[in-house]
Amino acid sequence: MCSALITFLCVLLIIVTFPVSIWCSLKVVKEYERLVITRLGRVIGRPRGPGLVFIIPCIDTYRKIDTRTMVSTLAPQDILTSDTVPVGIEAVVFYRVTNPTMAVMNIENYGRSTRALAATTLQSVLARKELSELVSESDRIGREVNDRMDENTGMFGTRVNRVGNKYSVDQVDHK
Repeated sequence: MCSALITFLCVLLIIVTFPVSIWCSLKVVKEYERLVITRLGRVIGRPRGPGLVFIIPCIDTYRKIDTRTMVSTLAPQDILTSDTVPVGIEAVVFYRVTNPTMAVMNIENYGRSTRALAATTLQSVLARKELSELVSESDRIGREVNDRMDENTGMFGTRVNRVGNKYSVDQVDHK
């Protein structure tokens, strides 16, 4: 009841100050963006866009979410394979936001979380493989990493399209 009264008063204020307030109330959302709007702390409706979107300046907050595929390079990591061979990993993650509302409401930073999850998933999958498997079955390993990522990133509102990786075997001097 209180939120309806506040909303009514804000809309009335916008109508009274119409020529000036319209510039603060309309937002342009590009084709590849979506706007998640919260009114008095609650998400209202589905993500908005593309096009012109009406915002009530006093009580609405919004966050623009880019729905294009994003590319992120993971920090180089060193792992030990199951046959105790040290391997350096460099990886690239391709991901995109599939559910903007979940990306805003369920996690603080969906991009950083997706990258961190990709790094730990890649590390855990590769640590269970032998060096010969890493070299000969890289496509199957890539699919396994993607499948595990899809299971876990659903709550972030993101989807990992691909994790590309490159291995380098550290030279160990056995004397």
